[in-house]
Amino acid sequence: MKKACSAMTLGAAVALALAACGTPPAQRPARNLEGAKNFTACMLSDEGGFDDHSFNESGKKGLDRAGKELGVKTIAVQSENSADYATNIYALIQQNCKLVIGVGFNIAADLTESAKANPDIQFALIDASFIGADGKPAALPNTKPLLFKTAEAAYLAGYAAAGTSRTGVVGTYGGKPLPTVQIFMDGFAKGVARYNQDTGAQVQVKGWDTTTGKGGSFVGNFTDAAKGQAITEQFISQGADIIMPGGRPRRPGHAVLRAPEERRRGHQRRHLGRLRRLHLLR
Repeated sequence: MKKACSAMTLGAAVALALAACGTPPAQRPARNLEGAKNFTACMLSDEGGFDDHSFNESGKKGLDRAGKELGVKTIAVQSENSADYATNIYALIQQNCKLVIGVGFNIAADLTESAKANPDIQFALIDASFIGADGKPAALPNTKPLLFKTAEAAYLAGYAAAGTSRTGVVGTYGGKPLPTVQIFMDGFAKGVARYNQDTGAQVQVKGWDTTTGKGGSFVGNFTDAAKGQAITEQFISQGADIIMPGGRPRRPGHAVLRAPEERRRGHQRRHLGRLRRLHLLR
């Protein structure tokens, strides 16, 4: 659901940008996207890469779909680390991109600066707002943040996890302690709390401070699967049978799936992979 919403929103962003290049909607037939052949929509990933099973991957699929269905030219470039962001944005601008889409909170600062310096180019940012010098969300005429109510999806996952757990212990961890990551973890914990309130259960949450709603367990980046595995092992040793990673460490589910067989034998460990599916680990 999350990935579908992201792809649909991205397609809408490209369509809106194309509409600005053509004649008013009332003067042309539906779906006649004038200027499509001369329109280039571009995207850069964050360090999670386009195979992260999350925002980067779903965004790339949306871009590819826009190219196929709308007839626009598309360019996608993958960032290996944060040092690539500014360079990749500049490279896309030099390729005459009319819409530059960044994925994730970490790209916000570089993308905002580029938007200020290039008022004739449209910029979009998935899962984050453009930011001003004061660090607060900034509204620029050529920018569009693509935001989602991710806490609501995580809340439902937490409620479902609490109702499914057989040990009465669940866990969550994040990539980096960023607001867009923490909101997942907090939503998950609140879903568990609501289940406890509704049923009188006492399901525990590992990896998130349910009293302050701020502190928790984090990998420290979006690429270290080994660290994700270590956190998973810790939760398993504490009795957790359902674990939801948030914040896109690259292929986070693999960290859980690689937990030593002797630790899982005779037990079931469930893993909620970014709210998409429930993995049963035997």
